[in-house]
Amino acid sequence: MIQDTVVLEEINDNWKAVEEMLDISRYSWTETEVAPGIIDFTRTLAEMTANLCVVFALGVLERTLLQLRDEGVFPSKGCALKSLMFASSEAGLSWLDFGWIDDIRRCRNNIAHKPQSFPEDECLIMINAIKAELQAWSILKGPEERVDRRA
Repeated sequence: MIQDTVVLEEINDNWKAVEEMLDISRYSWTETEVAPGIIDFTRTLAEMTANLCVVFALGVLERTLLQLRDEGVFPSKGCALKSLMFASSEAGLSWLDFGWIDDIRRCRNNIAHKPQSFPEDECLIMINAIKAELQAWSILKGPEERVDRRA
């Protein structure tokens, strides 16, 4: 769907960074109890990483929508994620689940602007929903695998 191959490669690289961050946290923060309280600490770090990855994943979606707008797929004067999402939807861009992605956008706002975080498993569900949208638009390369931190 994106015609500019340089931008498309950049978007794919950004998505790979999201998945690599999740992979690194899986291998770095194991659930081996070295001392009392370490398991809780490592789970907290993994949860924080997953929450940040939701923010980053939506950044990839936003960059994608900006490029689609710039290439004339839909008109929009706004550049914020919310306005890009609504403009693209109104122009007929096909979404698998627009409402769910908009809910994730609101969750991202809470992560970024309020002292709120979500359980790691919920974050993975959100990231997979974003990934599914990008795959449906033929933005992401590679197999359609779900993000899964469980080895």
